[in-house]
Order: sequence, then C-alpha cells, then structure tokens
Amino acid sequence: PFRVVGGLPASALQPCPGHNIAADVDIGQAQCFDITALILDVSEQRPTNAGRAVFDVGLIDGSVDETTSKKRTMKVSLYTPDTEIAELMSRFASSKQDDKPVSIFNIKGSKHSDGKYSFQSARGWYMVPAYSDKALLLQADSAAILTSQDTL
Repeated sequence: PFRVVGGLPASALQPCPGHNIAADVDIGQAQCFDITALILDVSEQRPTNAGRAVFDVGLIDGSVDETTSKKRTMKVSLYTPDTEIAELMSRFASSKQDDKPVSIFNIKGSKHSDGKYSFQSARGWYMVPAYSDKALLLQADSAAILTSQDTL
C-alpha cells in the first residue's frame, strides 16, 4: 500500500511495509518481504565472493513475541557490490545514530532444517529513510524501543 508521506508535499508517496519483526521471524517457509524498523546495530564489512561484500544490520520495531512478551529483533545480512558497501554502511550508521527508521525492501527469510531462521537481502534489495505512519510512530517511541533490555 502507498500513503502520503508525512512532512513532504502531498503528492509524495512512499511504500509502507505492513510487516513486523515478531511475525516475520517465525515464517513457515522461505519468502521475501519488506519491513520498516529502527537500526539496533551495524556490523563490520565481511568479504564474500569476488566483487561482493556483506554486512549485518540489527533491526527492531517494537513488536512483541506473544509467548514471551519480549520485543523481537532481527539480524539481516545485506549483500552488495564492493563499490557500494561504504556508502550503504554509512547510510545505515547515520540512521542508527539519529534514531531514524528505515524501510528495507526485498528481504529473504528462510527456516533451516535445525529450526533456526536466517534473513538476508534478495536480489534487487534497497533501503530508504522511512516516513510512513509506522515510521513516524517508531521515531516518536525510539528511545523506549531502543533502550529496552527486554528483547529476544
């Protein structure tokens, strides 16, 4: 769904992912999805195949696991060409520093035979600063969401 973006001209639209981390971390089968969240942490760059690089981003959106009543978090491995890694990591670090939510599009989640889940970027993924209604709520509550020690 698309919505008018808060703080921008009325003609500006932005995709507004409806997923939340608590629901996405328990997916039943491999699938792609989009999410809006705050950045918990940004890892160091790791090498991968020639011409590619990867780094991890920890995400939180305040959604709660129903069985534990704890806020859920998600670690996403983001793959990108070597030439783009520094700029992307800088954008994520800046969003984290300013407690600004982001929307990440085309995350692939899968459940492994050992019952654990992994999340990584799928081909064509991208990230944008988020201005949806959900993003505005996340930003307003960022201090409470990010400082909670009650996370999974």
